[in-house]
Amino acid sequence: FKPETKLCVAVKANGYGNGAVQCAKAAKEAGADYLAIACVSEGIELRQNGIDLPLLMLSLCCPEEIPEVIKYSITPLIFDKEIIALYDEELEKTGASSKFPVHMAVDTGMGRVGIRPDEAGEIASAIVDSKHLLLGGMCTHFAVADSLTDENIDFTKEQFESFKTAVECVKEKGIEPGICSCGA
Repeated sequence: FKPETKLCVAVKANGYGNGAVQCAKAAKEAGADYLAIACVSEGIELRQNGIDLPLLMLSLCCPEEIPEVIKYSITPLIFDKEIIALYDEELEKTGASSKFPVHMAVDTGMGRVGIRPDEAGEIASAIVDSKHLLLGGMCTHFAVADSLTDENIDFTKEQFESFKTAVECVKEKGIEPGICSCGA
């Protein structure tokens, strides 16, 4: 790995049954830069147990959970202007004096969460134009990267190329995409 490479360790689903707090502590000790969680309650549990690493939430939250996402410094996935506005409004209420980091989710073929790669520049612009948000990174999720069939290997390569296209769309707008990540 390059020295600037960041390591994000998934501790969602109670550390896959091994205890989220214990896994988070071990990950931090091993040099993790970020932790990945699935939902707001997982982030709250980690924060209440002294975990101070950045937390990237891999799923979406309900609008009602946005205050807790902000309170507990959980990095959400963002991919539409409506949710950008909701975060901006809530941050305005808190009197936020610094920009709140978010990651843009790009749907490269899994079909679950995110924007199309060709929309990345537009959404990145909306994030940086907002009063309180900072584009901390971009991510996608490989749908079949754990498969060894030729068809799925080819599909994963296509997803990677689509993600690179999204990153380029952001850079073409003169915006730094932040941490760029995709994983199985």
